[in-house]
Amino acid sequence: MIELGRHRIQPWYFAPYPQQLVHLPCIYICEFCLKYVKSQTCLKTHMKKCYLKHPPGNEIYRNEQLSFFEIDGRKNKLPSFFEIGYQS
Repeated sequence: MIELGRHRIQPWYFAPYPQQLVHLPCIYICEFCLKYVKSQTCLKTHMKKCYLKHPPGNEIYRNEQLSFFEIDGRKNKLPSFFEIGYQS
């Protein structure tokens, strides 16, 4: 299980998270920089220090409940992107 923002998601596919996190009931992910941590306490601490206040990249779609951002990996160097997203 992962928690991203206010959403809890059961992933369908394998993701290469560190071995010490794989066996936890839930991995917590910052919804802005995508850093992953082992607990809600760690996430709260991270959120106080996180340098991003919105997702990186350009917002390409928005409705009342959902926004999509286009992220260029050459401009936005965040290693966690490739662990939760799909590359084409």
